[in-house]
Amino acid sequence: MQRTIWLYFSADVEPPVLELLQRRLAEFFPWSVQLGQQIGLEEDEFVPSRGQYRAALVLKRLRKLGPSGDFRLAIVGVDLFEAGLNFVFGEADARHDWAIISLNRLHREYPGRPLTPDLFCHRVLTEAVHEIGHLVGLGHCPEPSCVMHFSNSLVDTDRKGPGFCKDCRSLLYER
Repeated sequence: MQRTIWLYFSADVEPPVLELLQRRLAEFFPWSVQLGQQIGLEEDEFVPSRGQYRAALVLKRLRKLGPSGDFRLAIVGVDLFEAGLNFVFGEADARHDWAIISLNRLHREYPGRPLTPDLFCHRVLTEAVHEIGHLVGLGHCPEPSCVMHFSNSLVDTDRKGPGFCKDCRSLLYER
């Protein structure tokens, strides 16, 4: 079955990010990539005590958008979290074919790693491929260089790339 990856975005996402994802996601998945619509964030999805948005609440609301049977990725500029975690780079709801990534922490530097435009693009693409991988049914991979390896920090995201290891690539094409 031919599927499409739809990109939805909040107002604070710059056009070059969307252009990057439209151009590069097809290198990792055998589906077309289309630009969806701009999305907003709701007041009840924001947790003031944390200054963050709850990723699962945003995903729940977005379920009604987009063609069913396709994969949908929301890209937002705000900081996201989930229960039990300080933050998340992204979250996937594979049952409903929706995922979300946050650009908020991908803009950050850490000692010994200055932020460059290329590094930011690497991070965005890596996190987008990771979350879409979950939509396809892939879990976390023990291989640190595989895109499906869990990222607990920017160091983890920077270490891995947007590519799949041999085992995850095989699983991807089986599904």
